[in-house]
Amino acid sequence: MKLKKCIAVLMCSVLFMMTGCGENTEGVQNDNQTSQNVDSTESKEADVTKEMVTLTIFNHNASNMPSNILDNPVMNKIAEETGVILDWSPFMGNNTADEAASMLIASNELPDIWLVNSPSINQTLLNNKLIISIDPYLDSFGKDIQEVAQDALDFTRFKFNTQENYFIPAQVGGINWYPSGYDNTFSYRYDLWEDMGKPELETYDDVINYCVEAMKLEPENEAGQKNYGVAIPLGSKEFGYLDWNFAHFIGQGDKNIFVNIDFEKDELVPRLAEDSAWLTGAEFFFKMNQAGALDPESATMNGDQVREKGGAQRYFLGLANWQIGWPNDKLVAAQDKEKGYAPLVVGDRGDYVFCRTSSPYGNGSYYAISKTCKDVEAAIRFINYTASWDGTEVMANGPEGTTWEYVDGKPKAFPNDPTVEKDPDAYKKIGISYVAPGLQVNGYREDPRGWKTIFAQEDTSTFRENMSAAELKFIDDNGYSYGTEYYDKNFEHNTFATPIFDMIAPLNPADELSVIETDATTLAIEYSVKLIYATDQTEFDKIKTEFLSELDRIGYQKGVDYYKEEYKLAKQKFEEFSK
Repeated sequence: MKLKKCIAVLMCSVLFMMTGCGENTEGVQNDNQTSQNVDSTESKEADVTKEMVTLTIFNHNASNMPSNILDNPVMNKIAEETGVILDWSPFMGNNTADEAASMLIASNELPDIWLVNSPSINQTLLNNKLIISIDPYLDSFGKDIQEVAQDALDFTRFKFNTQENYFIPAQVGGINWYPSGYDNTFSYRYDLWEDMGKPELETYDDVINYCVEAMKLEPENEAGQKNYGVAIPLGSKEFGYLDWNFAHFIGQGDKNIFVNIDFEKDELVPRLAEDSAWLTGAEFFFKMNQAGALDPESATMNGDQVREKGGAQRYFLGLANWQIGWPNDKLVAAQDKEKGYAPLVVGDRGDYVFCRTSSPYGNGSYYAISKTCKDVEAAIRFINYTASWDGTEVMANGPEGTTWEYVDGKPKAFPNDPTVEKDPDAYKKIGISYVAPGLQVNGYREDPRGWKTIFAQEDTSTFRENMSAAELKFIDDNGYSYGTEYYDKNFEHNTFATPIFDMIAPLNPADELSVIETDATTLAIEYSVKLIYATDQTEFDKIKTEFLSELDRIGYQKGVDYYKEEYKLAKQKFEEFSK
């Protein structure tokens, strides 16, 4: 089937197939047939009377699930609609998923259904013919899968190099959308910015000056601890913090130590180079340190320590809300009437700013059905339910009457009652926490029937209940309904994925490029500290020149050239496949 050309410029986290055991997948097309008789499936209707059957499921995303997971309204609704009772015992999240899956494969104790986000495990299942083709069942029992995810199915076949469908991707069409999801942009103290008289924040120097002035206005937090403009966890021995926002603001997303992808041009650019976002970030933090606005403990802190301090409102700027401990949440919990953080983009080049990720062809997790599945039709019915609009909405909101009701033919979330204390375990008791979004094939936010698939998002006024005082002021001042509408109103292209790039095979550990990759990573970590803590601009420039020379010495450009060529070939193969 012809694959619609909707890969413009996108970003998501999907890894290409890693080497599993057994032979290469090329030619794995017709051998993995189920032992069950499928001849009659075409004549059966999808709405046949369903007998209850218990199917085991391996859910790679499980995280210490309770033993009473079946005792909730969502599981009961799934059983009612599909005839399937899910048995989660193959993996309850009490050890690593890869280890658990490997043990099941080695012992030949296969679950009926797999949901796996490990490229190596999926490749092993395919190479060793442990899973079946679902093609004989789709027309009769998978109509919603076909309707919602046909392009994703096509892309998945391309990815795994098969002629038939062995995998069904999860979270097709998903988007990392949150009303306060400032994950890829600065977060800054909006109330203090207003107290300063709303100075311009157009350049990185403006942001540094803002941090310096904020430290004067609020030198200590309420606990008497010294505040700083910003922090960076150099103690984590990671190099990626230096270009986190500085790449995003110019429409780039990082892929590895060698390259970023420029979304507007759909081309790769060197990640570590003279005019790179990484060196822009290094100079920004160097200047912050020169101005006394960088927390001096940045040299030794890890990410958790930065988040702990940030949650205590000791920083006036974060690389993202998560980087400084989601301070708005802390302020809401404390019922603070003044403070709050808002999103900020600086130094952008126009409409392409990377604010959110999306998953047009799935999020990297895949359903598959074991060759030993006791009832393949029932398994497909269950997976199809997760692709249907009704099914995905039950998983996201609970059955009717739990968190919502129909009003004038449309679902409407129950309003929050301020006189009733919120139950922090409510979603667990309903069952939503165990299935959404991980088990949904359908990840779209907009139901074509005219409402949001998460019903509470239909009424934007409800977003205000969980926002800090200054965050609300930011929204009202700018005429927004929610915080991240800042992205939607200012940057036409703000959501991206990179499914084509993510198909490039990992480097061979024995290859020269792997050695260069290790050396480049070591240099980036080492020079992060040297650059940021340079004594003055002259020394910073000298260290930068030294760093670039070291990259030349180890052959860094070879890695850049390799990925540029591989990306070019991957795009050509996809174009041929799409014809």
